Amino acid sequence: MIEPRAYSRALLAALVLGLVLRLGAAVVVDSAARRQGSICLFPDANIYWQLADAILRGGPYRVFQWEVPHDALRTPGFPVFLAVCRAIGGDPTLFARVAQAVLGTVAIGLNAWLIWLVRPSWRLVAITAWLTALDPFVVGFTPLLLSEALFLPLLLAMLVGLGKAWHTKRADLASLTTGLAGGCAILVKPSFALFVPLILGPWLISAPKLATLRKTALVGLGAVMIMSPWWVRNVRHYQRFVATALWGGASLYDGLNPEATGASDMRFLERDDLRTLDEVAQDEELKRRAWQFCREHPDRVMTLALAKAARFWSPWLNADAGRSNLLMVATTLWTVPLYLLILVGLWRLRHLHDHDRGPDLAPARAVLAAGRTVTP
Repeated sequence: MIEPRAYSRALLAALVLGLVLRLGAAVVVDSAARRQGSICLFPDANIYWQLADAILRGGPYRVFQWEVPHDALRTPGFPVFLAVCRAIGGDPTLFARVAQAVLGTVAIGLNAWLIWLVRPSWRLVAITAWLTALDPFVVGFTPLLLSEALFLPLLLAMLVGLGKAWHTKRADLASLTTGLAGGCAILVKPSFALFVPLILGPWLISAPKLATLRKTALVGLGAVMIMSPWWVRNVRHYQRFVATALWGGASLYDGLNPEATGASDMRFLERDDLRTLDEVAQDEELKRRAWQFCREHPDRVMTLALAKAARFWSPWLNADAGRSNLLMVATTLWTVPLYLLILVGLWRLRHLHDHDRGPDLAPARAVLAAGRTVTP
């Protein structure tokens, strides 16, 4: 039998290797971006960089998209992170990528901790740490100046907090901290707002006790504490409540329109009938068109949903940037066995019920509900 000390050394080795791989990826990506004369390999990074500029200058939190000024195009979580990195390390992008590499290493530890909460086994913790450290998708996305780099550790921090709160009778601090992490995650990636009620709702239903209600309320309070400054700013600016960002219409229409294929193509924003609209009107008009398309073409909507799901769960990269045959083969060889192991695990859990495993299945359900945290 292998002693826990050996597994703890394996965990430490995974953390060290994970940091080395992520730092190496940061140098490679930064060099590649400099060679092509851009901030990053993906154009969305320019938006975050410009918003970080606005924060550092103390000017309006604004960016232009197709000549239309947007004051709530992105929530401020990731731009604030970039602004802090630039305030500390200057304008070079490498410092921000190195900071993200450190956060990516923290995510390895958080993921291992989450597994410990699901099933306290040093062997499983060590295996999890090594899988997370070596995952090519996670390693590759960590140095990109995109919100996923900050979102992943925040997501895992919230899941760990939920696991701690679940296992502890009086977990006021853990619950509140979990809510704070959740609020930060929403400000980094607004779509995460849908996840919070999806995980807290079943928690309340499965354990309808006063203690559970108290914990849930504290999680919600923590999230509101983080989100409220952004809400107040938006009410003052727009004279209306804007929960996250005014880009939902564009994102919705991007996936649901007559020319949609399942891939992202925002060139419809170049149309004159949309460029003449202000930010709020454009958002509302694109939502209207997307929902009209859904009503008129339900069969096409189902086809697009399947295409989007296939892209999301594909074992290889879909984006053109950084795509190569060697990378396609490497990611496929990594991901397909991982998917098979997930199916094996689900099959082995098929006969387990709440009364058999107690609270252990709650964090597991959270992980399954979260799904893949990085979209290739």
